[in-house]
Amino acid sequence: MTSRRRIMATVTGVALASALPHITVRANDPATPAPVPPVVVPGSSPPAPLALAPGMPLPAFTAVTRDYALLSNDDLAGQSVLLAFFASWCPHCQAEAPRLAAAITQHPAVRVVMLAVADREAPDNVFAFGEHFALPFPTYWDGGRAARVVGVQAYPTLVVADVTGIVRSVDVGERTEAQLDALLAPVAP
Repeated sequence: MTSRRRIMATVTGVALASALPHITVRANDPATPAPVPPVVVPGSSPPAPLALAPGMPLPAFTAVTRDYALLSNDDLAGQSVLLAFFASWCPHCQAEAPRLAAAITQHPAVRVVMLAVADREAPDNVFAFGEHFALPFPTYWDGGRAARVVGVQAYPTLVVADVTGIVRSVDVGERTEAQLDALLAPVAP
């Protein structure tokens, strides 16, 4: 292995190892299918640690719906929240959308905020994604600002916060309905 490759392997290993404390680890249960790896942002370097971790408060953000209804984290005060960061072109996001819709019907008190992650994502594509999958919650667009604050580099990324606005879990990659239920159950009233 050349010196340059050794350096790149070391840098990549350090970046991935430093990200691990912020990623939910699932038990190696044969009844639970292995998680599907997330889609990494094209052209990005290896995933860095997320800027948001369990125990931290939700960051401030604002986003809009198709009809220009404004949402900010102040509107979420006193509610359990699932921030779902996605990209309309992401195959894992597309596969997870119906499962997320089904899981949220089991936890109707949890407020879902579906946010597009990339500033290159056209607002019409963001809103069409929610309509295509008949999501029972609105999709929001903010030009990717919240995703940058959180440090999202792979899709889908879910951030779950309790009624006090404290993050309880950050999970990266496609999930099954059972895995989504396990993420939501601790914050569902």
